[in-house]
Amino acid sequence: MSTSGCKLATNLFNFPQYEGKCSFFEHGGSTALPQGLGWFILVGLGAIFALVPTFLIWFERRYGSASKDSENFSTAGRSIKAGLTACDIVAKWTWAATLLQSSNVAFKFGISGPFWYAAGATVQVLLFAVLAVEIKRKAPTIHTFLEIIRCRWGTTAHIIFTVYGFLTNIIVTAMLILGGAAVMEALSGVSVYAASFLIPAGVVIYTAVGGLKGTVVAEWLNVCVIYLALLIFMFQVYATHKDLGSIAKVYQSLRAVEVVHPVADNMGGSYVTMFSKSGIIFGIINIIGNFGTVFVDQSYWQGAFLMTFQLFMAVTATACAEQMAVATIVAYDIYKPYINRNANGRKMIILQRIMVVVYAIISGVVSVILLKLNVSLGWVYLFMGIVIGSAVFPIAASLTWSKCSATAACISAIVTTPLAIMTWLITAAKLNDGKLTLDTTGQDYPMLAGNLVALFFSMILCIILSYIFPQDFDWAELRNIPVIESDPNSDPNNFEGEDSPEALNYVIKFTWATGGTLTLLLLILWPVLTLPAKVFNQGYFTFWVILAMIWGIVASVVCIVLPIVEASDVIFGACSGKKPRTSKTAASAEESVQGGKDSHLELPPAPPTKSSS
Repeated sequence: MSTSGCKLATNLFNFPQYEGKCSFFEHGGSTALPQGLGWFILVGLGAIFALVPTFLIWFERRYGSASKDSENFSTAGRSIKAGLTACDIVAKWTWAATLLQSSNVAFKFGISGPFWYAAGATVQVLLFAVLAVEIKRKAPTIHTFLEIIRCRWGTTAHIIFTVYGFLTNIIVTAMLILGGAAVMEALSGVSVYAASFLIPAGVVIYTAVGGLKGTVVAEWLNVCVIYLALLIFMFQVYATHKDLGSIAKVYQSLRAVEVVHPVADNMGGSYVTMFSKSGIIFGIINIIGNFGTVFVDQSYWQGAFLMTFQLFMAVTATACAEQMAVATIVAYDIYKPYINRNANGRKMIILQRIMVVVYAIISGVVSVILLKLNVSLGWVYLFMGIVIGSAVFPIAASLTWSKCSATAACISAIVTTPLAIMTWLITAAKLNDGKLTLDTTGQDYPMLAGNLVALFFSMILCIILSYIFPQDFDWAELRNIPVIESDPNSDPNNFEGEDSPEALNYVIKFTWATGGTLTLLLLILWPVLTLPAKVFNQGYFTFWVILAMIWGIVASVVCIVLPIVEASDVIFGACSGKKPRTSKTAASAEESVQGGKDSHLELPPAPPTKSSS
């Protein structure tokens, strides 16, 4: 049989090359799936999973309390409940890389690879929860984090960090489509270039129709598929598969493989040890790179279909979020402040819908360019922290440190990025006799050096310059960021219960405590406690796997069931035929949008650049 599909997949993620047959793809043809099935996933299922969220959005508007104004379009009414919030986080964090790069590092480094992938991709979300609470306390009316930058530090800083915001969106989207399109071609033979445009096109409908709420509802649907596929894989590998089917057989197979193909730099060449130098290096790069993406912003023939379908869901789940992010930045950070200060809600919605379509096309073009340049998903994944890591600390400080100044934030970001790139290239050249290629620049140590400089030099420089040129910022100013239409959920005077100042003060303390504890657990205590086990015996490996299975089952139940429970009032309302009760504020806002009235609130003049005061 032909092995072209296998070779493409291994090349994409920097796997070692295999000569001869690739058993995963072997079912009697050159690819794991018929090409027609690949087209059905892209076009047929893409259409179905575009129409279903669109229907759910209509259903929620018909029997729920959502309005159609620009505030609801951009922020989902600032009232997403816990279940959908959990799904939103999972969907945004389940990239093509989540399913593919995590498998790649498991293949390369053994169990340390996926552990560091997971731990390194979890800490940022835990710490970002702190910023989420701070936003609710200090800036409840914002639509984008860049509005905080503009209000606090002025136009120059706003433009600089808008560039970083766009870079982040482009890099993340490129990784999504790069991985998804290449795997679609590898598994089904569908043209990688067609897939590059069809993947983002499939999410345009519900993103343009429903805005942020549309993406969140769609993400719940996608997360359901991802988790169900994950559970099927999990039980196949550890319970039902004819060749594996038990934890003991998996363990024995791993120990047998390491005899023939030992893992370099792992204790005893074993796949089942946390003593892995390459795994730790990857972990550091992964943590730094993921900080950038969070703060600046998933019989053999049936295993193949499920993996393709799961990957497609993961890609589209995050693609819709990226489209909405770019559309919101263009509307609220470019058009409204610099082009049309008097834009009303209707114009803002139209612009965002246009940008959703435009960015879908742009993302396809960027992916095709990267494919033509033979840039791999693994390379882009490791490189992203070098480009955007220098913006992490200044952005976090904009909401948490009143002394951080515009001068410090801007200089630390724009000085550190080229310095990180220089460090990356110089390290690659010195380790490879001056040769700079995709292979040499994609090695662990050059990527590690560049990522470390990007994150830590920026942080150190920002702190030093903030003490030299301090700012004494009054957090109350952030409450003056205007909304376009009235939104009761953004008015601090309406905050009560779980949104009351007392409750939020408690939550911020709780979040710091739990976030800090879990960060310590995941990055230090957990890996350190595994070291005495050295190379895992079968009993320890069994404990490791059972813990992972419990984690997966609990997460699946929470993400699939909790949103349904939270939407019970809408479901019961539909069954009883009752109309939703809409507040006067929401009703007037919706009437304004539908009638084309100018209900926007005036945007105050742009604040002066605040570099030292």
